[in-house]
Order: sequence, then structure tokens, then C-alpha cells
Amino acid sequence: MIKYLKILLVFIVIIFISLIFFKKEVIFLYLKDDKYAFTDNKETTLNEVWVTGLNNELKENIIKAVKYNIGDYVNIINIKRIKERIDELNWIKSSKVIIYPHGIMEIIVEEYIPFAIYYDTEKYFLINKNGYKFIEIYKKQYQNFFEITGKDSLDAINNLKDLVYYIYSSNLNLDKATRIDSRRWDLYFKNDMHIKLPADNSLSVLKKFINFDYNNIEFKNINIIDLRIPDRMILKYK
Repeated sequence: MIKYLKILLVFIVIIFISLIFFKKEVIFLYLKDDKYAFTDNKETTLNEVWVTGLNNELKENIIKAVKYNIGDYVNIINIKRIKERIDELNWIKSSKVIIYPHGIMEIIVEEYIPFAIYYDTEKYFLINKNGYKFIEIYKKQYQNFFEITGKDSLDAINNLKDLVYYIYSSNLNLDKATRIDSRRWDLYFKNDMHIKLPADNSLSVLKKFINFDYNNIEFKNINIIDLRIPDRMILKYK
């Protein structure tokens, strides 16, 4: 029994000494909800930089935002400013910058997730699901996303999201959504079909249309489907 107690005591002493050493080696700085680590060893230099979570932002832009070089002393590195510069990059929603002992810097980024292309009659932007325009793009870029146009269209993004998610779940290919008179949506599909939705209850109307039995209708010959009048469908053929 005494032998086991001695072993346990030695183990506790080793852990205690390790914690003291670690506390001397690393100082933790806090900024808002993010945690950063910084070494107080003036001889430690930057040896490696790791980047995690990068998918769309260019690695070169991250390197430029760091503004420090391998071999620089870590005690002169301002991690708060590095984070601020990285957060200013178009694709970056948020970031964390951590410097570990032995000169290893880790940059953890969270990027914006594109939802659609927004066109404001002059410029094209990628937007996230909340309608935030995070990067300007060219017209022909990112053709795998549908386009949003029309006055006050971003103000009605929550209503549009419900429509879009249901369209995707129904395996339909949406090409463009246009806000009409700041009241309702017109939907354009990649098969040239154009659906006019009502201002009210647009999701329930769309669901009813998609789930209806259309055995006797050849939709490949139809250009416009007008669902604005309750319980009525008006078809315009090509």
C-alpha cells in the first residue's frame, strides 16, 4: 500500500512541476471570446505556420495578412493585428491565431458559405444565407449558384430561403429568383420554366404545385406557370 502511495505521490509531483514549467513557458492572452497563446521566451523564433479551415480564400492572402516571416522572434509578433487583417479578407467570416511553444503558429479560419449570387443591376456579389454580400464577382463566375435580383430582394431573403430549400429537396434546378414590386417572387428554372408565385403563402402554393399529379400536362412545352390566383394555375405555352 505504501509503495503505491509513493508512486502516486511521485506522479503528482511530476504533474505539478510540469504545470509550473508550462505556466512559465506560455502566457495566455484573451480577446473577447477568442483565446491566443504566446511564448515569453525571447529566443523562440517562428518556425512553422499552419492554416486550418481554408477552402476558398487564397493561401497567398493569408500569408500577406500575417506579415511576419519564418525566423522572426515570436515575442515581436502581434497576433491581435494578424487576426484583424485576416478577418478583413473577403471569404473570412472569423479567425483565431494561436502561437504554440517552439515557434508554431496556427491560423484557424471560418469562411462564409455562399448561398446565391446577388445582382444589384450594376454588380454581382456572392451572398450568404443571411443576404450578406461578402465578395464582388464577375458575371460568369460561380455558375453553380442561382441568381437573386429585384428591388428589396435581400430584405425578403428569409422567405426565399424556405422556397429554395424546398426546391432543392424536390431535385429541381433553380436558375434565378426575381423579386417583383417588393412583394413576391418569380422563379426561373434551368429547364426554361418560369413560375410566378403569389405575394402570400408562396411556399404552400409552391408545395401544392410540385406535389400535384400532372400526368396529362407536357411541361416541356410550357414556358410560364402563373400561380398568383388562389387555387388556379394559368399556363403559357412556348
